[in-house]
Amino acid sequence: MAEPDIMISQPTLLLVALGCVSLLVLVALWSERHPSWHNRLHPYIYSLTLAVYCTSWTFFGAVGTAAHHTWAYLPIYLGPMLVFILGMPILRKLVTAGARQKTTSLADFIGARYGKRQLLAALVTLVAVAGSMPYISLQLHAVSIAWDTLAGPIAAGTMGVYQPDNALITACLLAVFAMVFGTRHIEGRERNRGMMSALALESIIKLLALIALAVFALMMAAAVDGDFVTSGEPWLQPWLVNPLNMQFVTMTLLSMLAIICLPRQFHVTVVEFQNERDLRMAHWLFPLYLLAIVAVVLPITLVAQQLLGDSGVSPDTYVLKLAMTSHSDLLVILVFAGGFSAATGMVIVATVTLSIMVSNEIILPLLLRWRKQHFRQACFLGQYLRWIRRGCILAILLASWLMYRLMGAEKELASIGLVSFACFAQLAPALLGAIYWRRGHALGVYAGLAVGFLFWWYCLLVPMILGPQHPVMSVGPWGLPWLRPESLFGTGFLDPLSHGVWWSLCSNLLIYISVSLFVRPAERDTFQADVFVDVPQPQQYGDDDFELSPVRVVQLRQLLQSFISRSQHEELWRSCEARFHQRLLDNDRAPVFAVRRVEKALSAIVGSASAQSIIGLLQRTEPLQFSDVAAIVGGTSEQLQFNRDLLQTTVETITQGVCVVDADLKVVAWNRRYEQIFDYPPRLLYVGCPIRSIYEFNARRGLYRDADTLERQVERRLDLLRSGNSHRFERTLPNGTTIQVVGNPMPNGGFASTYIDISDYKNVVVALEEAKATLEERVEQRTADLSALNHALGEENRLRALAEAEVREMHNSKSRFMQAASHDLLQPISAAKLFVSSTRLQLMNTDNQPLMEQMNHIQKSLDTAEKLIATLREIAGLEGGKLQPAIKAFCIGELLTDLAAEFGVLAVEKGIALHFVPSRVMVESDPHLLRRILQNFMSNAVHYTRRGRLLLGCRRTARGLRVEVWDTGPGIAPGAMDRIFREFERLSPGATSVDKGLGLGLTIAKGMADLMGHEIGVRSSPGEGSVFSIVVPYGKTGRPILPTVSVSMQQPALHGVRVLCIDNEEEILRGMESLLGQWGCHVLSARGPGELPPLLGELPPAILLVDYHLEENLTGIELVRQLPASWQAAPCIIISADDSDDLKHRAALAGYTLIAKPVSADQLAALMTSLLSQP
Repeated sequence: MAEPDIMISQPTLLLVALGCVSLLVLVALWSERHPSWHNRLHPYIYSLTLAVYCTSWTFFGAVGTAAHHTWAYLPIYLGPMLVFILGMPILRKLVTAGARQKTTSLADFIGARYGKRQLLAALVTLVAVAGSMPYISLQLHAVSIAWDTLAGPIAAGTMGVYQPDNALITACLLAVFAMVFGTRHIEGRERNRGMMSALALESIIKLLALIALAVFALMMAAAVDGDFVTSGEPWLQPWLVNPLNMQFVTMTLLSMLAIICLPRQFHVTVVEFQNERDLRMAHWLFPLYLLAIVAVVLPITLVAQQLLGDSGVSPDTYVLKLAMTSHSDLLVILVFAGGFSAATGMVIVATVTLSIMVSNEIILPLLLRWRKQHFRQACFLGQYLRWIRRGCILAILLASWLMYRLMGAEKELASIGLVSFACFAQLAPALLGAIYWRRGHALGVYAGLAVGFLFWWYCLLVPMILGPQHPVMSVGPWGLPWLRPESLFGTGFLDPLSHGVWWSLCSNLLIYISVSLFVRPAERDTFQADVFVDVPQPQQYGDDDFELSPVRVVQLRQLLQSFISRSQHEELWRSCEARFHQRLLDNDRAPVFAVRRVEKALSAIVGSASAQSIIGLLQRTEPLQFSDVAAIVGGTSEQLQFNRDLLQTTVETITQGVCVVDADLKVVAWNRRYEQIFDYPPRLLYVGCPIRSIYEFNARRGLYRDADTLERQVERRLDLLRSGNSHRFERTLPNGTTIQVVGNPMPNGGFASTYIDISDYKNVVVALEEAKATLEERVEQRTADLSALNHALGEENRLRALAEAEVREMHNSKSRFMQAASHDLLQPISAAKLFVSSTRLQLMNTDNQPLMEQMNHIQKSLDTAEKLIATLREIAGLEGGKLQPAIKAFCIGELLTDLAAEFGVLAVEKGIALHFVPSRVMVESDPHLLRRILQNFMSNAVHYTRRGRLLLGCRRTARGLRVEVWDTGPGIAPGAMDRIFREFERLSPGATSVDKGLGLGLTIAKGMADLMGHEIGVRSSPGEGSVFSIVVPYGKTGRPILPTVSVSMQQPALHGVRVLCIDNEEEILRGMESLLGQWGCHVLSARGPGELPPLLGELPPAILLVDYHLEENLTGIELVRQLPASWQAAPCIIISADDSDDLKHRAALAGYTLIAKPVSADQLAALMTSLLSQP
């Protein structure tokens, strides 16, 4: 195959390299100046910076490895993909611990975990440097290969005698970039913001370059004819062999460990981690990036083997050679830029990371040990730290270049990278044990690293340096074959890489575990182990945190000022003073918690171990004491003290607040009254305190009440002092105090201000002005208030009267509704009772006993419904005030005898005995209402008594005759005594569907008794029975009450009697016809005046049965008066559901007899018989 004719000159390549570095500089500067954009894109930047793992080994060596060993390049990418896909819990624990401890490097992480041991951190640093040097050399080697391949021998010849060292030029360029942007900031976890953005851009460039080359390879393969494809089949055969072998597993393990153990990978993964968004993005983006790399290597390798396989060129240059066959300068330059970016990205991160580790863990501890005297100033560390790290960067790159020159150019890139991976893998036991094994000890790490590093050096690094022809490699040292570096102790069956990796790792892990189990951890080791292994909970400050340490505040201030910015310094001390609740002056001994905060801030810059060493050295170093200063000053100091005491005594005797500042605007004198006026906390003021800090304190508390920002408020007052002009003004503080401020300049510069509390004076003036201006207004206001109050009272009385009227109307409406509802309800009940009575008469002479019993049950149900309606009517009458008692004297005996007879039958039906004690005492009461009350008592007694006996009798008392009803029922619980007289209250569930009531009986009884002025009493014992009583006043004379005689259900002597029935209810009319027809009466019926004319032609009736409420507001009395005289002469019975006294009176005036609905058949028969028998 012909030699490619595309060549790039040395100057052109140098311009390309400079262009790449310049682009990185621009991106880094833009990121530094736009932190908001950087923070917004940080998850993507974080994932792309992880791709610094893909170095020149990836860009050039992967294709070379694939050309030699096919799938041997795959494990290098498979390991990190597995870690980020399956090992996220490990990564999350690792980055969380690093962020919590403000880790600065891998050495700092391990040193802090194992008791903050400086020596261990230094040892890890040495291992890192030893492992990184070959890897950095590899990158310089790759750049040199790319440079020589593209420039060619012709380009090299044109340069004359002097041939520039490409690797040295690259090292110098990268050193300048790393020193500028890698040490730009030494504080905070975002110190390398610009450098990280540049690395993300490099990752994009190298991926685009490989993709472009892969596309070109595929296009070339597609453009050739079938013979070309056929000839390529032998090249495909090695790719079809199973790649899994011991070396494949070893390389996968190495790459998995390298992604967290490489110092640069630890830095971009842990140190540059910000929040959980970074990990969530890297979880898929970084494996996808590696997968793209894996995918593009295959077509590049296959096509390059076809084109360049027989040309004798090194497989590591296939990428460049294939690009040169494209005859496209743009593709060649892009590929060179990609390879340059792959190498430079790794070199930049590695050197910056190593410089941090070397400066923090080796150089600073040595300086602390060798230059203790400088700690009286305590600022040299911060001043020198940047230059120390820059010197480390330059030294590391030059050392790597020298190593590259010593190794020569014949080594494969892959072999160099794997040796470096194996070195860093020695840190894996200590690193993983740091976050998962609490027993891991520093001595175990020391021993494990020493043994593992020894095996790595002997089994891997020595063979690479000596070569296979060296006697040590062939026959072993001292002629001992079992000590050969690649066949140690007879393990030559392993490939050289697996042999060295497994010997070093296994020995390292075994020694680490064994020694850690053997050693007893100290208290500091246990504490640090708990911090790293467990997730610590937020802890409050301990009791010892406020104890005073030997370190002076001035020492801590001077130390921090050289490391962090002024704003960060002031913020840290403000938080410490807020926690301590007082000012921390320079000569004060710092509290323990403040020392810890300073140590934690330092650990984010110089590492935990170095920060602890610095603080420890401060505790052992005494600063220059004030007594020493006084001895130097001598008599002048005494004179100054006398003048100060005289001034202080003078200002303390005046009542105004005084504050004096010097020409530098620092407080030199003040009195206690000044502190009291502004309520300053203790120790806020001290001699030499900047007046700016006092103004800032006042502004933060809102004392100035200006609309400007805090800074402008402070500057306005400082300008007033700087102007040197007198001033006088008043200010009102947030607590309402008004002060007068008077300021006057002093002759030698400075300002004296007095503060007078004029609150009382201002209050008096304001009060007098208000009294003068508002006296007449207040008089008018008071008059208007009185008028409004009178109007409001009148309105309230009117509304109250309306409310009372509405309440009365509601009661009346309720009563009218109850009366109307009971009337409407009694209509169908009355009709039903008439039909039942008629049916019972028909069944009397038959043997249909079951039907007769059903009729009796229906009769009882109708009687119960009638009683319920009567109860509701009585309630309505009581509440509406229509029920008025008719008090008169009468003998109680007849009433009690009647009740005993009435309820005796019911008691016998229930199987209980009723005992009655007669009495002939005269009482004064309403017989009807008293009977209803006693009926209620007897009804309840019969209802609730299941067995035993009842007693009805009287007792004479001084207040009157007490009528008592005794029962042996279940009794009433004491807690229910107050409820039995409430409406709808039923305490026993024993009522049946026939005899159950509404729970209104006792309520009605109580209302009737109250209406008559009688006293109701009740006594009860649960499980034994109850006694209900009513006290009735004694009477003088009276007539006996005729007992109510029940008419038995017999056929009345009314056969042939002509009866006129008038009722507007069809059902009542039919029922009446049926009942009267059973009695043998001749019935004339009409529903109103419209149906009477056809009946007037017949013989006049012997008796009239007329409903009172007819249609169209016509009453029965009015209708009877419209009948012929012969008809009016017959006796008339008015039937109505309204049995009020008013209706009874109107019926009596008309000469008629009133009977209430529902009409009882026996009652109607008796009344008709009585009226017809009268002459």
